[in-house]
Amino acid sequence: MADGIVYIKWYFNDWLGSGTRAEMTPLDRAIFKDLLDHQAASGSLPDDESALTRMAMCAPGELTRFMTRWGDILFPKGDDGRRRNPKQDEVRKAIVDELQKKSAGGRKSAERRSKGGGNILGNILGKTLTNNRTSGFDFDSVFSDWWDCYPHKVGKKAARKAFERALADAEPDVLMAGLRRYVATKPPDRNWCNPATWLNQGRWEDKPSPDDLPVEVAAREATDRAAARQDAERAEADRRREQAEADRTALRHIEQTAPERFASAVDAAIEKHPTAAKRLRSNPHGAASWALVWQELR
Repeated sequence: MADGIVYIKWYFNDWLGSGTRAEMTPLDRAIFKDLLDHQAASGSLPDDESALTRMAMCAPGELTRFMTRWGDILFPKGDDGRRRNPKQDEVRKAIVDELQKKSAGGRKSAERRSKGGGNILGNILGKTLTNNRTSGFDFDSVFSDWWDCYPHKVGKKAARKAFERALADAEPDVLMAGLRRYVATKPPDRNWCNPATWLNQGRWEDKPSPDDLPVEVAAREATDRAAARQDAERAEADRRREQAEADRTALRHIEQTAPERFASAVDAAIEKHPTAAKRLRSNPHGAASWALVWQELR
């Protein structure tokens, strides 16, 4: 990412207690979280359902339904024609501002130190280095950012030395991009590489085969999506069943408390559905009849 962001704060208490979450289906929540991740990565989302469908890895109809219900609420379109979640956009801008301040501070520090001669990284570590890649940034800050993003935090001192050596071959943003790629594509059945080993082996240059790791990652995500869809379908079936039971209870109550109104509804249903007249007269509460009567009472 050009702005250097590799994470976004997630206010889980706000999310878990929100009314919006309570109204969402499991599939809605899955699509929402995926689109949030893509916004975190690039800063905004396109106003293009085809692109959003690919990002969320869902069926076109599922994305259309989500955007119809939640699009303008959760990802309103800005003046530039791009969509953004307002809260994440606010948090993201704050992080970008902080990174820019740190970068500016590092450049000023480098300028002050370079006046005394030598190399900024050499001054920080107390030794002379000939690698000119280290000028213009704060080594401690750059290494700290990289270390914070490495999932398997072992051997920090060795990793620090390996990171210093790696700067002879790669810019800091290249090392960070390689780490992001490693984190995103590592198969779950493989152990994390030791940080110093990862650096010493030049693993930031690894480019996993598109027929290997990304497929495994995509397959795992597709499985999660399928499970989320099944959960959503079961939840919807349960909701419809509960609603039907409530409606039939209300129908019986009307028959008992307002028999004339109930009889009129039966007559109206027979008029609209003459082929169902026999069963409507004999058993208006039957499985194939009650919904027709209820439509006339709603």
